[in-house]
Amino acid sequence: MHFGDSHTAADSFSLAKFAEFQAEFGNGVRVSSSPQPDDNAASRVSAGQLGWIIEGIGGRVPADRILGPAGIALSTAATDERAWLQAPANHFEIYYVRQPGGGRVEISVDGLSVVDRPLTLNAPKPQFHSFRYDTPGTKLTRIEIRTVGEGEGKNPGHRR
Repeated sequence: MHFGDSHTAADSFSLAKFAEFQAEFGNGVRVSSSPQPDDNAASRVSAGQLGWIIEGIGGRVPADRILGPAGIALSTAATDERAWLQAPANHFEIYYVRQPGGGRVEISVDGLSVVDRPLTLNAPKPQFHSFRYDTPGTKLTRIEIRTVGEGEGKNPGHRR
């Protein structure tokens, strides 16, 4: 299940999948679109600084053609770039790629680091990884990724 992007919020994707699932599994299928706990848009915020490159759906395709579950990839060559999501939730998942030239990132929740040390994104070949974090209860929570180190290898500073 994936939810939270424009194509699911608009039901263009979820309704098409509903028809496919119903055809295969019958009338017991239930499909829901992105959860909307309330109509307050301020309770759901995602943003990033200008140094991030966004590739994927509706835009450029990365040279390595690696995209995340939402059909996009974020990368930057700059140190101290930040991207964040703020939402009423208690479970967060970050999907990332370790690859040649990858840098390092710090992950924080509500301003506090949740990793022992920055995650190294450098690897001899692309490798998919994920980071999961649960808070004690559902509340408005901000999870943030910050680049903290230069990349290594042939693409200095590249992070995804």
